[in-house]
Amino acid sequence: MYENMIVIDRQARETLQMQIRRQLAIGIVSRQFPLSEPLPSIRCLTSDLKVRVTTVALAVQAESGRIRHVEITRPRGSAPEIRKGGIR
Repeated sequence: MYENMIVIDRQARETLQMQIRRQLAIGIVSRQFPLSEPLPSIRCLTSDLKVRVTTVALAVQAESGRIRHVEITRPRGSAPEIRKGGIR
């Protein structure tokens, strides 16, 4: 169900953990992850992304605490913008 919703670039300057955190936040804010469904499990993401469990666990843990404090603004006709310490 969540295949290809989080894609990592191993050549990017951004760490794998930050890539996962950013894409999780964007997926939640833009409602790519249905509110009625749980987020993918850490083990599922680990397997799909081919990264270590610790990398995904730290990304999910960090994002779950911050997502409650994110302010979402959305001018008409534009994509959501995440502010106040959220992912840019």
